[in-house]
Amino acid sequence: DGVVRSVSHYNDSTHTMSAEIRYVAETGDIIGVENSVQRVPFDICAECEGRNVEWFTGKNIYALSKRDVGGAIGGSEGCFHMLDVIWYAIESIQGI
Repeated sequence: DGVVRSVSHYNDSTHTMSAEIRYVAETGDIIGVENSVQRVPFDICAECEGRNVEWFTGKNIYALSKRDVGGAIGGSEGCFHMLDVIWYAIESIQGI
């Protein structure tokens, strides 16, 4: 069906979280983003689960910057670990 999934995980002594991005291989158009928070030390981290993931739908995965992603998931009010998790899933595709 031409849909590709990119998955990223983060796990340290206080965090366990993941993100999955689905996009159309031929066009790079994102059709879905999901993020999950299993263990975090602060409420601000937990609040990032599912935050504004609809913003990504229709965006081109090759055109996004880390700044775009950070702004979409809360900017300075978001969790920078979740930013990294989502960004690594995107960056792994952009580097192909």
